[in-house]
Amino acid sequence: MKKLIVFILITVFGTAITFGSDPKVATTQEELRNEIIKLLDAPKFDLEKEETLAQIRFTLNSKKEIVILSVESDNKQVDAYVKNELNYHKIENGNYERGKVFVMPLKIMKSKA
Repeated sequence: MKKLIVFILITVFGTAITFGSDPKVATTQEELRNEIIKLLDAPKFDLEKEETLAQIRFTLNSKKEIVILSVESDNKQVDAYVKNELNYHKIENGNYERGKVFVMPLKIMKSKA
């Protein structure tokens, strides 16, 4: 019986969180993510590993430009590439909250060519 009560509480709590979240925020963040992916389409350098991971922290200024706060990666080429491609690039679509800090994971795969 105790397990049933715990299960019901978890289900109710999970449902409340799901319905309490704003779908418009998720949609606009997905649009922002898609635009960044297009900007970082094909790096023009060779990777040593099959895949390289990075975490990008950025914000948007009043001109809707991306401002890179940090790039965490063990590859300096990836760090420079992300900063060169994204820093102060104007976002065309969407209505994003200025000054909010976004964190985006990034995985760059080695090309098969």
